[in-house]
Amino acid sequence: MAMNGEAQIYAVKGVTSGDTLVLLVPNKLPPVEKTVTLSNIDTPKLARKTGSPANDEPYAWEAREFNRKMLIGKMVKFQHEYSVDRIEREFGKVTLQNGDNVAELLVAEGLAEVRHNQQNKGEKNEKLEAAQEQAKREKKGKWSADPGSHHVRNLIWDPPEDIVSLAGNLTGQTHKVLVEQVLNGGLLRVLLLPSHQMVSLGLSGIQCPSMRGAGGSPEPFAVEARFFTERAVLHREVNVLFEGYDNRNSSNPYLFGSIVQGEKCFQAEILDRGLGQLANWSISKTSFAADLKTAEHTAKVKQVNKWRGFQMPATPAAPEQKPSCTGRVTQINSGDTVTITRDDSGKSQKCTLASCRANKRDEDEVIEGGSRGQPVKSRAIPYKNYSWEAREYLREKTIGKRVTIEPEYERTIEQSGEVRSHCNIFVGTENVALGMLQNGYAKAIAGQPQERSRYFEDYKEAEQKASGERKGIHSKDAAPELRILDLVKPTTKKCQQYLAFLQGGGSANNPPRHKAIIEHVLNPCRYKVYVHKQQCAITLALTGLTAPSSGRDGNEAEPYAQEAMDFAKDFFYHRDAEVEVESNDNFGSFFGSLFVDNENVAVRLLKEGLVATNNNAERNRYHMNLKAAQMEATREKKGVWSVEGGGPRSRISKGKAKRAARGGANEILAPESSNPWETCIVTEIVDSTHVYVQMLNDKNKQIIMDTQALLAELEPKLAKKDSTKLAVHDLVVARFTADDALYRARVTKVDGNKISVYYIDFGNSEQVGRDRVWVVPEVTNSIERMPAQAVLLNLAFLAPIPDDSEYGNDAALCLRNFLQDYCEPESPLLSRVEYTDGTKRSKFVMLKAANGQGSAPEHLLKNGLGRIESRWTTGEFAGDDHWKDTLQPLVRVQEKAQNEKINFWQYGVVTSDDEDY
Repeated sequence: MAMNGEAQIYAVKGVTSGDTLVLLVPNKLPPVEKTVTLSNIDTPKLARKTGSPANDEPYAWEAREFNRKMLIGKMVKFQHEYSVDRIEREFGKVTLQNGDNVAELLVAEGLAEVRHNQQNKGEKNEKLEAAQEQAKREKKGKWSADPGSHHVRNLIWDPPEDIVSLAGNLTGQTHKVLVEQVLNGGLLRVLLLPSHQMVSLGLSGIQCPSMRGAGGSPEPFAVEARFFTERAVLHREVNVLFEGYDNRNSSNPYLFGSIVQGEKCFQAEILDRGLGQLANWSISKTSFAADLKTAEHTAKVKQVNKWRGFQMPATPAAPEQKPSCTGRVTQINSGDTVTITRDDSGKSQKCTLASCRANKRDEDEVIEGGSRGQPVKSRAIPYKNYSWEAREYLREKTIGKRVTIEPEYERTIEQSGEVRSHCNIFVGTENVALGMLQNGYAKAIAGQPQERSRYFEDYKEAEQKASGERKGIHSKDAAPELRILDLVKPTTKKCQQYLAFLQGGGSANNPPRHKAIIEHVLNPCRYKVYVHKQQCAITLALTGLTAPSSGRDGNEAEPYAQEAMDFAKDFFYHRDAEVEVESNDNFGSFFGSLFVDNENVAVRLLKEGLVATNNNAERNRYHMNLKAAQMEATREKKGVWSVEGGGPRSRISKGKAKRAARGGANEILAPESSNPWETCIVTEIVDSTHVYVQMLNDKNKQIIMDTQALLAELEPKLAKKDSTKLAVHDLVVARFTADDALYRARVTKVDGNKISVYYIDFGNSEQVGRDRVWVVPEVTNSIERMPAQAVLLNLAFLAPIPDDSEYGNDAALCLRNFLQDYCEPESPLLSRVEYTDGTKRSKFVMLKAANGQGSAPEHLLKNGLGRIESRWTTGEFAGDDHWKDTLQPLVRVQEKAQNEKINFWQYGVVTSDDEDY
């Protein structure tokens, strides 16, 4: 230590307060430093996170800043005057190289006050006293008339709870900060200016040795790395490009970014000196990734500091590259995957972009409490986080175009076992993946070295540039969101509402054209179409067309069915289109015309001989064009017209042919013609085509009486029965809420003290408290000699109407009104099994009133709230002698309701093209 009165030269490494400095002996390694305090003066105290004072004293920040800006990094002279051993601190005089006394300068600005004690008596105090008197006269600093509260900063020690919002506001922007502490070479505590928010800042793309390694000791080169960073930035204002945040340690999340120095970053200097290494998790976030990689590589080659003795690995031989091929893109599977028909084999192949990933659309939302209280999928198809923009970019760039494919690697998809090829895809000379990354629609994915695109470095550079320009997924603004209303599902009121929107400004005879995208080819005459303006997806059936049967359910396909489907997929899938909507049916389908490249899709298919017109063709406003196209194909014997009996067969002929081919076997089994009528009563109505009944034959009547007697006998004993151990499927006694009587039931769900039960003799269900349910061995043992009496029946010949359809509730209410008078033994119904399914488990019956007041199917049809399945009228079973006498009256009733356009038929007699099959 220097003797008293002997001045020594030091470098100012830090300024911790208005009167305290950290001095560094110049050109000394390892570094030697000491903390000193200016003698003979007192400056206001800065706030401390722990201890006193909790807030800055007035002018404390100004005093520290005055000294910091004047001294940090400068060479000064320090003359030791005395020491205080208790705090291990030296006190003395600090002068600048021009001879100015730092303490006097502070006092002259009114930022310090002369201290009077035994150490500072004598002449040396006169200049300080004179400077203070002058500051008072000039009312500078703490001697001014300003309230002291105006000179206290609002320091925020802790990071905000919502670190994500702070990061979102800062990311992508360059801000000035003051480095207050260096924790290690790559982790700092900084003060955001001018908000005075204290935050932790990690330097992007690098990781430095920790000052607290194993056993609490610094890791190798940790001290050197921290010293290098301190010498460069401690207590300096620096420009930081914020690039994100790290919340891997939830108790201490921090921001990360790059200290910008012109066009370079400070992290590169750390790496260049071998005092850190690349951090893979954050290097993808910085726009200086290339500089950092170069700096680390240089340090490894020079073998400096932590890389001493490091041997560069031998460059592995490049993997053998598969030959490229060409093909045409026929389908867009997602924002980074397409289906290509290869030119060399003619086969379809899915290809995913190598080392490039776009966001997928969100999972369908689930709405609780849907149909019958069960969760159901929302009709909205959500696209978020640029997933739609990525898909559209890929679609517009590639669909229908000839591309070059460069295979890179393959991966197996776990869910399906599919081996997927990952490729570079070029349209001409344009790399599709590179374009997506440049626009911010995707991310570059490194993967293993053997699973990486040969253009990966270009991809990273493009991604970093897009990040710097805040494009697409890198934008700090909220990502766009598209929600497509899915009208492809069963009929809803929205289908009726959207018909008006789709015909807005026109009519059924002259509908407007809407821009659209063909999202899916359901069959050559039926498409799923996204309509831009209305942001909805609809099922569009081409009016008046029939396609060859594809041979479902094991049946033989008709000629040219596959060719028609392949043609439609190849030329129309995911193409930009225009749609004209003429009408809709009650099953969620719209009818109209579709145009691709201004060409009528129906006309194109007819010219190729891949479809044929049907009886509804006259309803198509382009029916003359359709007729001319079909005549041309017939004349040239193209497609379906090249085979004997040309053209798709009618539905009736298809049905008869299918039955003949099976020798009459079918999923519909007709009972013996002598099947009797039986009496029954209705106990529960499920919907418009399903009911529970009790059959009233002598055997069942006795079982009902025996069951009632057993329950009456058990009622006094129930208080002693166990109701704590209940499980699904248990046969129990339950007290029904409506009449407080006991009935046999089966447990269907246990939710704490809430028990869901199904009453096996009546078919209804409810939820009751645990105190109203008992496990009774006598009832459990009774089921063999007293079977459940509730029988589920299906109304014969009628098509089910979905609960959520427009007429679902009305149809169920109509059936209830008819059956409500036939729920007691005194006024029973008559039922007869008309047919069963192939397993004989489901019975399809005719239900009619015993007093001759008509049947349930007839009542529904008469009110336009029922519909006969087309297989009975024009399909497979049309004209069958088994049901002729029963069906003909029902058909007449339905035709009358159609003519009068009652309820279901208010939009005319238009049915779904699904039934053409």
